[in-house]
Amino acid sequence: MISRPPTVLVAEEQSLFRAAICHALAQCGDLDVAGEAGSVDETLEQISRLRPTVVLVDADLPPRNGVSMCAHIKGMELATRVVVMSDAPDHGVLQAALEDGADGYVSKQAALDELLAATRMVAGGKAFVPADMLGVLLRTLIDRRREEDAVLTRFNRLSRREQEVLVLLIEGLDRSEIATKLVVSADTARTHIQNVMRKLNVHSRLEAVVLAVEHGLVDRIQTREG
Repeated sequence: MISRPPTVLVAEEQSLFRAAICHALAQCGDLDVAGEAGSVDETLEQISRLRPTVVLVDADLPPRNGVSMCAHIKGMELATRVVVMSDAPDHGVLQAALEDGADGYVSKQAALDELLAATRMVAGGKAFVPADMLGVLLRTLIDRRREEDAVLTRFNRLSRREQEVLVLLIEGLDRSEIATKLVVSADTARTHIQNVMRKLNVHSRLEAVVLAVEHGLVDRIQTREG
């Protein structure tokens, strides 16, 4: 039985560039063009209908950001894999794309061979990141891991009651409401809040809330309680 080549959907705003990519793919004997799209909604509709192996997504695909669409595509629970394309090499776009579930990344300034190589690798179940961007990506991931570890260390200093207070702060309760909720005095609630800020090494309740949300601390609390 002869297996079919991987199919590729090209989701690109600029029609001329989109046509050029489709033409290049059509010349490859090992890749098939499934279709093309010029907007986020059209892309999602075609993915659902055509179920391509790979979709090449313009990072600035209108009317919504193409990068943020990666998570939506992954949420469709199809086998479709995603390569994000940006106008120029951009470490921020690369990081955001990977965080949202992209399997590969290329710059539109790259040679055509690199785009085809990325498509083939991703179609084969591998990830693709340009070699000259790997260093910064790895450094970013290492720095982020260290930051996560530092935040977790501070979080682990909180007592169970202080964790409860942190959850209530995230829910938007003020000191008097926290006191009522926990059936303690306002002074005791204030002390708990101050302890939370001190142990998390933040200077305000808002900063504590932002830190907790960004690092998923509430999920950790719920997991422990479960």
